[in-house]
Amino acid sequence: MTKTSNREYIDAAYALISEVGIENVTIRQVADKVGVSSASLYRHFDNLDHLLALASVRFLKDYSADASFLARVDLNPMELDFELWECFAFYAFQNVPVFENLFFWDGPDRAQQIVLEYYSVFPEDLTHVREYIFEMLREGNLFRRDYYVMSQAVASGMITEESAQTISKTVVYMFRGMLQAYKSTYVEEGVPAKATREFMGMLSTIYNNALLPGN
Repeated sequence: MTKTSNREYIDAAYALISEVGIENVTIRQVADKVGVSSASLYRHFDNLDHLLALASVRFLKDYSADASFLARVDLNPMELDFELWECFAFYAFQNVPVFENLFFWDGPDRAQQIVLEYYSVFPEDLTHVREYIFEMLREGNLFRRDYYVMSQAVASGMITEESAQTISKTVVYMFRGMLQAYKSTYVEEGVPAKATREFMGMLSTIYNNALLPGN
């Protein structure tokens, strides 16, 4: 098994997800695109779900580029976290099944393992990413990823440690619920933008209520 072979499978799976949707990709389709037998896939990946999860990480590429830009802007930690979530939601609600599968199928820690595995195969996808965002991307667990930024807000005296812990959990649970709520309608015109506005509206209320006096 070589990384080159894995790259070919992941490239093929990503192309198929983009063409037919993650829920419609089959082992036969991937094998045909790579030009191998269906059985050969199992010599490289645990199963089709494993391969599709790895291919799903590539859908974070635009988000990581936008996030790296945001990291250059003069924002306090709460503002940065808010903007990062808006950017993340913008892409997630355009492709709900992919993001739901990557971050919430079989528990949050699985996402971290998949993200790290993907970037070990495609390290060049991180060359444009600023160090701060690189550390966030390596943390596939959304609960810990959000706390990574919230902890900066605690250090800056903007919120309490208790608020940081609560926000990190509440926002991720809220995000997961909204992905499920819009799973059947996200392809309709205007729905991703509507979902993003709704999510960010609730996020704004949560953040403002958590700010300590003077912030």
